[in-house]
Amino acid sequence: MGLNNKRWAVLVLALMSIIAFAVVRHAGSGKNGTLVRNSLIAQPLPESAFSWKPGAEPADFKLETREPETWMQQRIAAIDYDSDGIGQVKAVISAMHAQPFVGHAIQKDLRSTWRLIAEHGLGYCADYSKLFTAQMLAAGIPVREWALGHKDFGSGHTFNEVYIDGQWIFVDSFNGMLIQDRETGAMLSVLQFRNRLAQKNIDSIEVIKLTDPRYFFQTREEALNYYARSSDFFYLMWGNNVFSYDSHPVIQRAADIGRPLERLVAILVNQYPQIRLLETETNSAAIAEMRNLRLVLYSSLIVELLLGLCLIRLCWKIWRDR
Repeated sequence: MGLNNKRWAVLVLALMSIIAFAVVRHAGSGKNGTLVRNSLIAQPLPESAFSWKPGAEPADFKLETREPETWMQQRIAAIDYDSDGIGQVKAVISAMHAQPFVGHAIQKDLRSTWRLIAEHGLGYCADYSKLFTAQMLAAGIPVREWALGHKDFGSGHTFNEVYIDGQWIFVDSFNGMLIQDRETGAMLSVLQFRNRLAQKNIDSIEVIKLTDPRYFFQTREEALNYYARSSDFFYLMWGNNVFSYDSHPVIQRAADIGRPLERLVAILVNQYPQIRLLETETNSAAIAEMRNLRLVLYSSLIVELLLGLCLIRLCWKIWRDR
């Protein structure tokens, strides 16, 4: 009987290992890892759910209420700009692009991110959008962070939207660009920009380059096509609580160990914003894929827990029958 229990224990342990390996392998690459994470915290919403204004945020939006630290306030105060609003946005982005671009993801706290971007030219889009969010909040400008996936709701690109003069305005701080109506010169919001791309109304769009040395597209058409290819996979981070996240002691300790653990802990302590997928007429299959992936992940977790309980019971029997 003891031998049978040992065989069963080995079988259960093997099954647990196979399931764990399959999940980790699927989530191992950056692309799949982002898709896995997003599937656990995503909810699709119609376009109308994204039209709220500052002061009327949804109740579950993680709105930042914490004051920026002194060093951040000092950095913002030191940036020269000609006028409030768009002038300040342009000045902040120019300061972020002061050094030749080196690249390499930073994925650190705000202060380290500022130093590595401003002094060394490091960072990718997620680093820039997070730092830009923090700077806009410190400047008193409402801001939120968007992202898109290149082929699904997984990895892709992050950018921002600021609320100035009664409207949301698209800002890509990493690529140093704004978007405006080609005829009227009016700045466009993320949704206005996205809808024109989806409708192939590209001739009505003008790209405003803010930082020529760091502008990563060779032509206007290249920039617009980059976004147009992903027009079905836009999503909004449902919160801008970058200071609260950055200062949370448990998240800080987890960050010392590794980025995946940091994000997991942030989700568990309710500091990681959910994401809201922009529903369109043509992305229902991608949204269904997200739901199916979430079902697979939760099912795998339940199976692992049940197998774990079986393994504990078998180990107890083996110990008892010694």
